[in-house]
Formats: sequence, structure tokens, C-alpha cells
Amino acid sequence: RALTGETSVVGIRIWGLGREQSWFEDGTFEPFWPQAQALSVPVAIYAPNQAPLIGRLARRFPDLTLLLDHALVRVFETQRQPSPFEGWDDVLALAGLPNIYIKVSALPEATNERFPFPKAKQRLRQLYDRFGADRLIWGSNYPHTRRVCTYKEAVDFVRIACDFLTEEERAKILGKTLIRIL
Repeated sequence: RALTGETSVVGIRIWGLGREQSWFEDGTFEPFWPQAQALSVPVAIYAPNQAPLIGRLARRFPDLTLLLDHALVRVFETQRQPSPFEGWDDVLALAGLPNIYIKVSALPEATNERFPFPKAKQRLRQLYDRFGADRLIWGSNYPHTRRVCTYKEAVDFVRIACDFLTEEERAKILGKTLIRIL
């Protein structure tokens, strides 16, 4: 309630792009983090190449639930992208922090391939092997994802293409985990 004045807020989303990127380090967010943790408000963050900084944040506030949008992969054309997966190893290194969840949206876009998205499948498998299905959350990134696939294909990426997942793991990734943490 102190954050928003509303009692129906279930989460907050923050972008760490452009000028907002510095807010993670310049103290702008300092009053926010302890409030979000105290109120148990999950915070989704999209901040490509900021995994080490987010790791420090997760360690400082271990009871703050952090959802990393698009697995912190660069997917928007508003930025120069030498590689959408720059910093990927830093994202994988966050697996030891139990308050971090990965939103596995936009992987087909980042690999710029068509269904069944073999490279995106490899990336999702890496996340799955480190974080487990209990900490992965699917998202479509619709309408941006239309650049490479239909909405159905975006869902079928987890439902069909990622054949290493069990039915229960698919259910977790496609909604149960998000419902649990929100």
C-alpha cells in the first residue's frame, strides 16, 4: 500500500534501459527495494546486461522476489545489439539465488529463428538445468513476437518444442509458478 496507495497491486515492473539503467546504481531505487520486500510485492525487471547488479540486489534483499523479464536478453530494436545474448553466462550464474525467477519470453525473437526454435530450445534448456521449472515463467512478448512467430507457436515452444519438459513442468512454466508467486 505504501508503494502504490492501492491494495490490489500484485507486482511491479521496472525497465532498466536508457536513462533508467543508472537508477539501479545511483540510489534512485534505494527507498523502493526495502518497501517492496516488506510488502512482499514481486518486482519484474528488464535490464539487459545487468545480471551482476541484479545479483547484488537479490543478495541484499533475499526476501524480495525478482522476475527477470526476457531472461535479461536484449530483444528490442531500440538498442544496439552486438549479441542479444551478451551477458548470458551472468544470467546463468544467478541460479544460486532462490529469490530470482526467469521469464522465458522472447527467446525465439532473440535467436531470430522460426518454429520449433532449436537455438531458443537450447537456451531454455540451459535455464531449466540451472533454475529448474519451479523458477521459470513463460511469456509471449506479444505483439513483438509476431516478428518471428504466431502466438500459438510462442505457446507451442514450451508445450511441444521443449520435449525435455514433463507435463507438470510445462504446467509450472506456463502459469502455475507465476500464480504461486503473485
